[in-house]
Parts: sequence; C-alpha cells; structure tokens
Amino acid sequence: MSSTEEESEEAFSCPICLATPNDKEGGEPLVFVRTPCGHIFRQECLEHVLLKINAVQDNITMPSKGRCPISRLALDLFDLRCATTGELVYSNDSASSWPIANRVYEERRIDSDSDLLGRAIESKGALGGHGLVFNYDVDGGQPRLQFKRPLNSIPSRSEGYSSEYLQTAYRTSVSAIHKYDLEFELERFHEESRLYRALIVFHDPVYEADMLFEKLEITLQFDIRLRYCRKGLLRWMTLPTKPTEFPLDGVFEARYSFGTLIRLVVYRHSFRCDGITYRIELDDSHRPSFAWPSHVNVIQRSTRQFVPGDYQAIVGEEIEWTTDVPHHDEIVWKRLQMHQGTYVDASISAGAFVYQRVDDDSSVIGPSYHRDQIWGNTFCQALTVGLASYHFMENEQAYISYESNQTSVWPNLDNGTHVSEIGRVPFRDIQWDAVTRTFRGSIDWEHEFNTAWQNEKKWRYTIVFDETYSFVHSGLVESDTRPPHVFARDLVYINAAIEGPLHKRRREAEANARSTGHYLEVLREWDRAGASRSTMRMLGDVAMSVLNGDLNIIDYNL
Repeated sequence: MSSTEEESEEAFSCPICLATPNDKEGGEPLVFVRTPCGHIFRQECLEHVLLKINAVQDNITMPSKGRCPISRLALDLFDLRCATTGELVYSNDSASSWPIANRVYEERRIDSDSDLLGRAIESKGALGGHGLVFNYDVDGGQPRLQFKRPLNSIPSRSEGYSSEYLQTAYRTSVSAIHKYDLEFELERFHEESRLYRALIVFHDPVYEADMLFEKLEITLQFDIRLRYCRKGLLRWMTLPTKPTEFPLDGVFEARYSFGTLIRLVVYRHSFRCDGITYRIELDDSHRPSFAWPSHVNVIQRSTRQFVPGDYQAIVGEEIEWTTDVPHHDEIVWKRLQMHQGTYVDASISAGAFVYQRVDDDSSVIGPSYHRDQIWGNTFCQALTVGLASYHFMENEQAYISYESNQTSVWPNLDNGTHVSEIGRVPFRDIQWDAVTRTFRGSIDWEHEFNTAWQNEKKWRYTIVFDETYSFVHSGLVESDTRPPHVFARDLVYINAAIEGPLHKRRREAEANARSTGHYLEVLREWDRAGASRSTMRMLGDVAMSVLNGDLNIIDYNL
C-alpha cells in the first residue's frame, strides 16, 4: 500500500474505535461524521460520547452538548455532518413524522400546588425556564411558543440601541409578547434519544433583565413515552453590542490579589457576579469605574481610558482596578474574548415542576405520597430518586432504582456492567406485614443477572417504616460476605414525595393565620415517631426548604 493510501485511510479512521471506511458491521458499511472542528469519527462512537457520557459544556450538563474528544472544542450532536457528503446528519425534512408532532407540552406542578407554579412564573419567567407552552402543531403549519408571563419587545432599530433609546422605548413602545409569531430558523430531532432542538429568531429584540435578546435556542429531551420533558436548556442569545458604544464589553477573567479567578461576561457595560449586577460607568475622561452594591462607598476604578469609537480591544489585554478603601483588593481583568453577543442559560429539569403533555391523563408523574400504606410510595436516600431508591408499586411488587446519573461514580458489577445500565432491579421473595409495617425481600444479583457486585451475590432486606410512611424507621441489609448495613444509621431513607404533604401543611397554617411553630410541629411528630438523628436532619432540610418557599429540594430523576 502506498503512503498516500495509508494517509487517506488513516484520515478516515475513528480515533475511538479505530474503524475505517473499509470495515463493515452486519455486512453494512460504517457511517462516519465530521465535527465543526474538522475531526472525523464513527457516528456510533461520537454519539455515545455526546449522549451517554453526557459531558459538561460551559458548566451546563445537557444531552447533545459536549466537547470534541480530540480538540476539546465545544461540540453539539446537531452540528455533525456526513464525512463524505458534508450534509447535516439530522435535518427537519420529516418533522411531520416526529413522535412529538401535534402535541402540546405545558408546565405543571407535580403536587398540583398552582400557587407555587404561579409564583415561579411571575418571579423567574421564561428567562428562568418557567411558564412556556411548547406547541408542535406541524399539521397547522409550524410549531408555536407561548409565554405565560409576557415578554417585553423593543422595536428594531438599525442605528443601534443606546441606553437613552431603551429607556424611552421601554416607556412608550414596548409591547407584551404572549404568543409570538416566531420564526423557527432550525429544527432537529434525534429519535433514539428523543432530543429536540430549535433555534428561534425574534423579529424585534426581547428586552428583559436589562439585556436585549435576538434569538432563543431550545433543547429538550423527552421521556421514553413522550409524556413529559425530562431535561431541557433554553439559551437566550443577546443582540451583539458595538465597541463604538460599549468598549469594555466582552469576556474577562477576573483575578483577585488573593488568587481567586472568576469568569465575567460584560454586556452593555454591566456584569453579574455572585448574583449581583454591577454597572460600569465612564467619567468625562472615559475612565471606567464600578461600585460594589453590597459595600457602601466602595468604588473600583481604572486609570485607563476607553474612548468609545477610538479604543481598540485586544485579546489578552489586562485592566487593573484599584480602590482607596482599605482592606479591599486590587482586581485585574484579562480579556478572553472580544465584543460579542453573550447568552443566558435556563435549565429545565423534571422535578417539582415538569413540562407535561397536556392530553396526558395517565397517572401522576413522579413520586406520590400514601400515608396509610406502603404500596405506591417511593423512598430515597441523599434526597435523590434513582440513587438506590426503593419503589413499592401498587401491584405489590417492588424494585430498587439505580437510574440517577449520580450512580456513575459507583463501581461496576463483577461482570463489567454498570448498574445504571440495568436501571431497575426487582425485589424477590417479597413479604409484607401491615401490622408491624415491615417489608422483607431480597436482591439476587446471581439469579437475576448471573453476576455479583463486589463479590456479593445476594442481599436480604428487612425494612420497618414509621406509622405515616414518612421515613424508614429501622431495619437491616444482610449479605454472606460482610456485616449488615443498619437502616436509619448507615442507610437513611425518607419518602420521596414528602414535600407534598409539607406544602399542604404550610398552606393550612397560613390560611388559619397560625405561627411558623405550628408548621414545624411536624418535626416533633417525626421525633416522637422514632426518627434517628440522621433521618431528622434530612427531614428537617426538606421541611425548612418548604417553609422558605423553595421550589424543590428532592431530585425526582425524571
């Protein structure tokens, strides 16, 4: 074989599995894809990286988003092109055949607490991932998007958007968007993982949180039955600014004198740090400064001049910020990127709130609470369903769920299979004593999967519950190779749906003008019922979260 032929074959070999275009599987040629950064992989291998490993990109964990295994540059499943033809692998040519076609998904509260949902929509809105309606009415023409809390739209302006114009336009010309005549510039669907992607272009920029947005990228992953959205990401893309207006806009790395590094995105001379908004002002000499809202009379200044229209930004340049106030550090900014649009991400996850199909009248999504029987309840540890949680079905069957991503750090079974690939492991030899509220059953790794887990072939469970099925009171997990694990000490489990009755209790206390102490009486009730200290700490965390009005603390792993 000539050197040219060797180079050609090597260029089309997958760096993950080393397969080449000459290889076949089941008599069929293998499919290769090219990334935007120019690297070629076997399609199956790269999809495994993006969908199974679920890499983190820009601190966001989302199926389809990751990094190229070679260049480590940002990568998205829907950006892949065929290595030979250059065409996109996934297109919207068959949108009418997608399983989500002609279905509508709307946000709901799992425990039917509409007040909490309403407050989330009002306080956080669409920028926080709340109050949208996804209508995939393909037969009616195109998908539509509705906002429960209206967005603000500023009329387009070719000459730019000065602060003075925005203030005037917001008072006089702003329009409220409920249903928007949206232009879906791109739509994609990956059927195997049930991933949907759309890019929406606003005809007029959306003005929210002192930012101007021109596009919205939507990524949603649905459950296997397409009943609800398991996970999603809304990426609100800002309208790029001009250096002639905002010379300090861009991405910076902020370094404090004590060594801390923080990534800052400056947009329209504003940036956020630790949840606080800072605004940069230029004085008459074009020297910038910003005040610390949390510290009176603390102002950071730079002696450099940034003249709009004349200043030329350079990647790598440094800006020193000083202050005359003692005990406040000097700060140095290093520019990482030039003036450009940025984005605001809002994650969607199926927890206390879930985007559910509106025509789905089947059973409640997520755990439900039953105070008078074991069946129908779910018990979790570490406030996480799917992290070896116990599920007691209404048909008097039961299983352990290992479906949470958090199990990824656990060791494989002895045959090399990871427990998350199995997902649900059924209890065998089930016995239930309703008088003593005692469940007995076994997990038989050898019989069920012909393997062991760290040399343990079978676990025998005895689980005793409190009278209201709020927590596991006591019990043991025994095996033939180690001392038993003790419930309420080594294994701490509470009802995964305990937030529901707690929200009801809080509402009743508020309706009857009762004190916080009346609501917190539930802690004394659990203590009198025999909850261990570890169990009380976990129950107390949930109770205080509900009292503080937090949206959810238990991860339902939907």
